Amino acid sequence: ASNDSMAVVMVDCDHFKTINDRHGHFFGDLALKKLGSTMRRVLPVETLAGRFGGEEFIVLLPPHLVASAAEVAEALRLAVRAIHLDSGRRQVSLSISMGVAKSHPNDESVQDVLNRADRALLQAKGKGRDQVVVG
Repeated sequence: ASNDSMAVVMVDCDHFKTINDRHGHFFGDLALKKLGSTMRRVLPVETLAGRFGGEEFIVLLPPHLVASAAEVAEALRLAVRAIHLDSGRRQVSLSISMGVAKSHPNDESVQDVLNRADRALLQAKGKGRDQVVVG
């Protein structure tokens, strides 16, 4: 891989609106915080991750992790499946859908990679959620 190669993972918390509607915004915020702390715990320390808006997160993987981007995403998916939050009424589990895209030499900007990751994320959601799709 060249020095400027990277991978982007778009992460979406599945059925987040339902979680918010059913359990309230305070609980929804708790779910997002737990998702964030799980990302910090599971993702390699040299990745950059942040909230991209709403219930979406974005993860940037450095060059030496590009080849294993799908495996990194799958490890995160499994860790999130293990989250069980107590809403006071019942246990709530979380799942995430992810789209992975790798940079190409012919990309004009980072936006090209983001667009591919976003399309892969939409495929993951369309195929039933709780999965990783590489674009």
